[in-house]
Amino acid sequence: MNHSQIFKWIRVLALMFGIGAGRSPSATLALPMGCGLDFDGADDVVTCGNSSSFTLTTSWSISLWARMDTTPDNSFFVWKVNTYGMGYGLTGFGVGGLSARFAFSVYDQGTSWHTVSSQASAVAGQWYHLVGTFDGAALSIYVNGQLSASTGYSGLVFVNSNQFTIGTNVNHPLDGALDEIGIWDTSLTLPEIQALYNNGFGQEIEPGLHTRAIYHLNEGVGQTTADASGNNNTGTFGNSGGIDIYDPIWSCASTPTATATRTATPALTSTPTATPTRTATLTPGPTSTPAPIPALDSSSVLFLALAAGGVLLLMTKRRR
Repeated sequence: MNHSQIFKWIRVLALMFGIGAGRSPSATLALPMGCGLDFDGADDVVTCGNSSSFTLTTSWSISLWARMDTTPDNSFFVWKVNTYGMGYGLTGFGVGGLSARFAFSVYDQGTSWHTVSSQASAVAGQWYHLVGTFDGAALSIYVNGQLSASTGYSGLVFVNSNQFTIGTNVNHPLDGALDEIGIWDTSLTLPEIQALYNNGFGQEIEPGLHTRAIYHLNEGVGQTTADASGNNNTGTFGNSGGIDIYDPIWSCASTPTATATRTATPALTSTPTATPTRTATLTPGPTSTPAPIPALDSSSVLFLALAAGGVLLLMTKRRR
């Protein structure tokens, strides 16, 4: 067991006993909305199952808010690929010293990946709203409500039996945070994407005819996150179902980013129009602020160190 694993077990013990959080979330910048998830850049993961909701073929979209804390950072935000690397994903990457950019990628039914990457470089610590769309003729990526790049592709997407995963890939873990993830079985229009971006304030995704999965990531506590689409694709933290070293950390903004009245995002219908028809507004009520997690004092650190030592001793004895 190396130093990194020991530190992560100390974090697990801290969470179990309610003494701080071990690794502090990188939340100096407010989240786009409410809460989100912070990933450690090593192995934090959320798995969401392998239902038909995630079998995306001829026309579909993925939307999310992302922040990378280190760049360039070859990070998978959301993905569904098999052990041979075939599937699809929305990622951040920076290879060979290049500036970190965002990418939307699909693997075809043959032997190749098809990728469209953003024109703008990512800045560490900054939130971005990202949308990847496929309309049967082209792959497109939108950054902060604007089309950044598009490339032609008219094939199908490789279907695999692996789980839809948030926050990590074995070789490309995310050091950063995610919020408000949505999947549709249609290609979103520019007005719909701009409604989700909402001038940087963000907007909660509403369930509709074409939504396959929605993760608001607003629970703030617990080991799971609900799928608000009604398709029951619950996301489960880590590898055990309980608290373990593979869990991301809940991170909640101390004050809402948006103070203005927000416009409800139109739910997609079977015949979506280019211009949203709903004009109703939602005025958010007061939001509860989670109680601050106390900082670790010297006695707490000593307790955790002793507890971690006990765990290591017990594991060593079991190996014998």
